[in-house]
Amino acid sequence: PYVIETSIGVDRMFLSIMSAAYQEEKLENGESIVSEEVRPVAEDSGTLEDNVRDESAFSPVQPYRAAAVKNRAVSAENLPRHFDKLCNTVSEIMRVEAPVSRSLLNKRVLASYSITRFTAKTQELLSEAYRRLELAETAQDGETMLWNRGQNPSAYTLIRVSGEGDCKRDAKDIPRCEAVNAVAYVLRQQISLNEPDAVKQAAKLMGYPRMGANVSAAF
Repeated sequence: PYVIETSIGVDRMFLSIMSAAYQEEKLENGESIVSEEVRPVAEDSGTLEDNVRDESAFSPVQPYRAAAVKNRAVSAENLPRHFDKLCNTVSEIMRVEAPVSRSLLNKRVLASYSITRFTAKTQELLSEAYRRLELAETAQDGETMLWNRGQNPSAYTLIRVSGEGDCKRDAKDIPRCEAVNAVAYVLRQQISLNEPDAVKQAAKLMGYPRMGANVSAAF
């Protein structure tokens, strides 16, 4: 049933369920039996306790985790000689942090080799490593988001909360779909919010209590 009025309460919802469940059956002797048949939305796959446990076992809201990569002291000039190790380092980081922005991934990889200068040659070498690993790309607002092979951006459901230290993530490094997930999550919890409040609550959920320019742009 559709909601005609602007207000709706438990009594109206209960009445709509009872109306939809109304059944009238004709018997062979001409009499009628009236009953209520409330059908489940989905087939029950277990006990109530099992269903509650399964639903609460996974939450899309998780802390953002930085990959714990072993530091290797390699100069930028010698990095091409360690290309295979470089690819392994990228894989280790992507396994934990994907999807991740290209700029943040570059920063993580170079930091693991104690390289502080990001040159054109270094950028070319990293791009070659990303191509070898067949990382997928999505573009947003001048930034490139990198995904592991097999990850589907349209099916991504996580909301990763920025933390402290290496686990802190700039708002510009948030994939667009993850920001959308946060807004949708807030709306499911609050049922109804105006757009500015929904964005503000979503940003706060992801670890950004202050609405700066970068945070506003990310949402």
